[in-house]
Amino acid sequence: MNKTILGHNDIDNLAQTVRAAIIASDLQFSKCYPIPRGGIAAAYAIYAQYECPFVIVNTPEEADFFIDDIIDSGETMKRYCDEYPSKMFFALIDKLNGEFKDQWVVFPWEVTAEGSDESATDIVTRLLEYVGEDSARGGLLDTPKRVLKAWTHWCSGYGTDISKLLKTFEDGAEDCDEMVVRVVPFYSHCEHHMAAIIGHAIVAYIRIKRL
Repeated sequence: MNKTILGHNDIDNLAQTVRAAIIASDLQFSKCYPIPRGGIAAAYAIYAQYECPFVIVNTPEEADFFIDDIIDSGETMKRYCDEYPSKMFFALIDKLNGEFKDQWVVFPWEVTAEGSDESATDIVTRLLEYVGEDSARGGLLDTPKRVLKAWTHWCSGYGTDISKLLKTFEDGAEDCDEMVVRVVPFYSHCEHHMAAIIGHAIVAYIRIKRL
């Protein structure tokens, strides 16, 4: 998946587009609840536009509509819209229906002062917090970066040119008629739980001579 790092000008343009959509939806001067955490930055970016069309409220119950930074899988939008079916949902980027469909999008508020991308490490941090850990604990401070490094290695096969691994050649063993056995270690992850699958594949073959 390609990465797109957005700049502040990009956010300003996206905010103008969402502002226009809010006005067109007859929600001008109504109440907005920004979805934590990315929706907060998005809402303030739109709020900063000339003649802001809404006020920001503290709870979803008070709101007439919601704002988020991105609609990715659509799960967050679905959760809010299922609970509040009469309220509309806006986002700076809609990956389900927009030009960023096949992109990993990085917002300015996800980039550190040194320029490193924190959008993915935040996923690991939130997972640690979800299972009850203290992500600020000393032993876990570098865990997000370590996890991403490990997953980058485990999933490196997606970017591998298989033709360079599976090749045929002549090396003088054309007359061999014995079984050839190769034990190949492999590791993968289950698509349902992302649980590790580790083992060995045993490949055996006998060369058949051409008549």
